[in-house]
Amino acid sequence: STQSTWGGLTGMSNPVVVEVCGQQLEAVDLGYPLDSNTIMWPGGEAFRLCLHVHTPSPEKHYAAGTFSCPEHGGTHVDAPFHFCATGVTVEQLPLSTLIAPCRVLDVSAKCRAQRDYALRPEDVEEHEAAHGALPRGCIVVVYTGWSQFYSHGAVAYLGFDEALSGPYNPDTSELSFPGIGSAAAHVLVSRGVAAVGLDTASLDPGANKEFAAHRILLGSGVYGIENLTASIGSLPPTGATMVVMPIKLVGGSGAPARVFALLR
Repeated sequence: STQSTWGGLTGMSNPVVVEVCGQQLEAVDLGYPLDSNTIMWPGGEAFRLCLHVHTPSPEKHYAAGTFSCPEHGGTHVDAPFHFCATGVTVEQLPLSTLIAPCRVLDVSAKCRAQRDYALRPEDVEEHEAAHGALPRGCIVVVYTGWSQFYSHGAVAYLGFDEALSGPYNPDTSELSFPGIGSAAAHVLVSRGVAAVGLDTASLDPGANKEFAAHRILLGSGVYGIENLTASIGSLPPTGATMVVMPIKLVGGSGAPARVFALLR
């Protein structure tokens, strides 16, 4: 593979052609690299990698390390247990919900006009009027366009940076970015979707301190995918298959995930 810049990031070319069950498909990487530059939810731990490298000669190279990271750091999955005491933990998510048809709802224009825009029922209904009803078991991706600010740092992306504003207080610290409104969350639950993802740090708008969308979606068994990249804006409204691969962390309320889409 060649190197290129995609969605503001330098990495593997995107998309790439892959062979799946004898078919040539395009694969689009939808996740951020996980490293010391990864924007984490404020108040949590930073990513750390302690790597031991031993290369006495080119023929005898050896490397192995230990990393630590918040469950909800970088591109990651929110298991229902994150906000629901009886919800499944991340290792219990069925494969049928991790590999599923993808629908993309583009509200980027509305988010440009309103920083704390919350997805509304009419956004879902407009998509369905144009592209058909959301199929049960699909993964809904909300493209806010907010991913354009990720490479500009925490203030641009979250509206808050502990390095500049001091320790994060969930009651008083002000975050600002788009998300999903509670009424729209109820609509998505009623459609029987498997998961909802978006290109912001949270399912809820930054200004929502009640985490209503989290409680509605996760409380109904719908898992979340947060911090997707700008590459979701390149996906068609319908026709892609999404593959979500969280670490199979027993008892976890979430986990970092490799996420990509497959297209014919």
